[in-house]
Amino acid sequence: MVQRMGEGMEELRRYFESFEVVYIQDQCGNSEILPYFRSVCPKFREYRLYESDLSQLALEAHLMILEIPRPIEDDIVKIREILKNSNYWECLILSDDFKNYSLSRIAFSHSIVDILPRKLEASDLHNLTRFLLGKLITRKKERLAHEYHRRLIEQEDRFFLIRHKGRTVFANRPLQRYTQVKQPSEIDSLNEREIPLLAKLKEFQGAGRQVWQNPYNKETFLIEMGVEDENGESMGVCWRVDSSFYREKRQEPLTRIRFTEAFKDRLVVRNVNDENLYLLCIKVENGRKILEDFGALALHEFSKELVEYSTSFAQEEEPLCTFWNRDFLVFLLENRQIIEIKKRVTRLFQAIPSYDFTQGIVPFVDLAVIDFRYLSPNDSLFFLDRFYEKNYTPQEGKRIMVRLSSAMHGEGDENRQAMFYLENIHSKEQTIRILNLYKGLSVHANTKILKIKEGDIYVRAEKIQRCLMNIEKKIVIESANLPRDIRAEVKYVDKERSFAILCDPSFMEFSANNRQYSRVQCDIRIPITLSSGRYAYTGEIIDISIQAIAIRYRSTISRNILQSEARLHFSLPNISFENSLVKLAMNGKVVAIKSDEDGHTRVVVMIRPESPHDGYLLEYIYARQKELMQEIKKIGNLAFR
Repeated sequence: MVQRMGEGMEELRRYFESFEVVYIQDQCGNSEILPYFRSVCPKFREYRLYESDLSQLALEAHLMILEIPRPIEDDIVKIREILKNSNYWECLILSDDFKNYSLSRIAFSHSIVDILPRKLEASDLHNLTRFLLGKLITRKKERLAHEYHRRLIEQEDRFFLIRHKGRTVFANRPLQRYTQVKQPSEIDSLNEREIPLLAKLKEFQGAGRQVWQNPYNKETFLIEMGVEDENGESMGVCWRVDSSFYREKRQEPLTRIRFTEAFKDRLVVRNVNDENLYLLCIKVENGRKILEDFGALALHEFSKELVEYSTSFAQEEEPLCTFWNRDFLVFLLENRQIIEIKKRVTRLFQAIPSYDFTQGIVPFVDLAVIDFRYLSPNDSLFFLDRFYEKNYTPQEGKRIMVRLSSAMHGEGDENRQAMFYLENIHSKEQTIRILNLYKGLSVHANTKILKIKEGDIYVRAEKIQRCLMNIEKKIVIESANLPRDIRAEVKYVDKERSFAILCDPSFMEFSANNRQYSRVQCDIRIPITLSSGRYAYTGEIIDISIQAIAIRYRSTISRNILQSEARLHFSLPNISFENSLVKLAMNGKVVAIKSDEDGHTRVVVMIRPESPHDGYLLEYIYARQKELMQEIKKIGNLAFR
């Protein structure tokens, strides 16, 4: 057969030089196809099926061929072991019983390219060989492309070029942007006089490094070329070392101590030379939320991107910067006019929400430019902490700083601000969580915004969520990319399809989940007495959790009890006690007081229940949760009937 197929053999041998072939046959060794592959594959190895420890060898090959005339059960087991422990690109099975069910199962589970009869005509065998060769070449190109991609990731800030026998076959995106081409092949047709760097890359022979300066614009490049391999391919990398045009690596933020020292030095120079000196402060208001929802690594990557993006607005020498706190970035700006700084900071402020940060993070930023002409060095640094904690008077802030906040993105009412963030989330196809508080019990689900049209927000909602929307007529929207939770009115609930329309979004003063633990509303009126110092008030419980109690009073109460210790007395239903009520008393701290338009006052007290009262409280909350869940299930079953 080998003699009959002499034509074209040399060509096939040349192509197979890059591939290793392993041939495995049964014990009889009577094969017409084996000599053919032995002659056509330079890197050829052959084994017997029952050769000792063959299944333990962990064979590696580009192409594996198994020739089994009539497979028996032992052959099938042996083949499975060999394939399981081997590493190959493509595999072919030849057998007289090529429709064998066990072989078909092996082919399916191990991605075998085909099962063919052992008796093949010369033309069929020739076509089979070319088919296998085509698959191997395709796999090799995929591996090469993967390797090129891996190298590009490692050197992504550099120009990257691959040439094959004098022609450009690959150029990374920075080089394509520099040469203004869309395809690597277009580079070879460019005018080298207009782009001298290309001429330098093409004439650079052999391996090594060379520093080269463009004679026209004085750009300086470091060029590194690799040796041409046996396939005629060579790889070149070059990057600018001219910092006025391209910064290979931006300045890293200083530590807080080094920044403080540099700041004090600049203050001394300013006092002598009467130079302008300002601090640009960028506080990420939703930094904690980003950390909780995306994790520490994502927050770290986002922080690096924020430094680089904010620095790009300086447009001159890079200013000194530091992370004063994990979510508080500070830049030192020198020798600038306040009008110029305000223009740049305004552009930065407007650009940050639409910038594509890692994982689609949308920062909620509070920006301020602080002028220290009226402050001493110590007061200046002290004011940074006060700004971070928002512990300064309006008069003080107006005198020494210009402030921009994402809470007032541009100008406009709360509805426009909330809609701005929702449109941003929709454009980036990010997930939100919609939340109903049914009698204090939180019912929530992850979903996406389908569209926003003329102030209406279309969201996907499942049956139970739509039922509660229909009852409550309002919804809470949560997201890591919102500065605060948003409350929205329910405009329409579709009874057949899984969507609802929301309108009139506005930011909530407090998060819907601020109280962490599950809370429930009481099904009956429960009076409660609060005592704090010389003050004592009686109201009724709105909702209750193991951590806090919300209380409603029918009149105003003194704000002097805010942040003070309090003693609470109330009774909860419990069938184990006389009159089915258990009396409870516990200490707590008043953390919030808010007056309603109808003259009522709401108070939130963080409680510290002690044994056995904490047990009675848990028992009541658990029983009430079960009742509410039954109500919700009943609502779901009766929904839209």
